[in-house]
Formats: sequence, C-alpha cells, structure tokens
Amino acid sequence: MHTQGDRSCADMSLRVYRGAETAANTDHRLVIAAISLRPFRAPKLPKSVRLDVAALKSDSSLTDRYNIAVSNAFGDLDELPDDVEDVWQSIHRTILSSVEATIPKQISGRRPWLTSDTLEVLEKKRSVWFNHWLDWLDS
Repeated sequence: MHTQGDRSCADMSLRVYRGAETAANTDHRLVIAAISLRPFRAPKLPKSVRLDVAALKSDSSLTDRYNIAVSNAFGDLDELPDDVEDVWQSIHRTILSSVEATIPKQISGRRPWLTSDTLEVLEKKRSVWFNHWLDWLDS
C-alpha cells in the first residue's frame, strides 16, 4: 500500500488477522502494519547572485558610476502608475538593473586548502576526462 500517490514518503504493508480470542466472538480484527518512511526533500531554489558591496564602499569611482546609473534610470521614470504594487515593482526593477550594470559580482573565496596547484591539477583532470568522453562519443 502506498500513501500520498506518486510522491509518497511512506510505504506500508498491512496484514489483517482474525481476532486473537476466538472465544470472545467479536468482530474486531488484528492489524499489523510495517511502515518505512523516507524523508521528503524540497526542491532547491536557485542561489541569488551576490554582489560585491564592499567594492562599492571602497571604490569612489564605482560609487559615482552607480549613483549616475541610478539617477539616469529614475530620470526615465516620469510617470508612475497609480497602483502601489506596480510602483514598487518598477522601482525594484530599476534599482536591480542599475546594480547589475555597475556593481561587480562577488567572487567566492577559495578554501585555504585549495591552492593554485591543486586547482591546476583539477582543471587538467577535468580536461582529460572531457577529451576522453568526446573520443568515446566519436567512436
């Protein structure tokens, strides 16, 4: 017996026996169930892009470019809609577009045990595997 259709998180097997006391003459039945549970995993959401805000604080030319981009983008917004949600969406889109155009993405820091030599070895291994895979497809 499966529960919750195709997306089941539990499987169950049931067995029904007649009453334990035959002399009692009841209509009760013994039910034995074996249940195996599997945890349900929610789908992972895509990671949001992290921006290098520290560069915006430290680099004055980047700050100036960002300020100019935002002021130009808001200069294009002459007429705002009457609905508050639409106003928020237009302001939100305007700020995000100017941010994506000016502020660089944050580069993730490498772990201290991953040296440049280790990364070179991993890149060589990846290229050899990829070339081997391409040769296998060609044959």
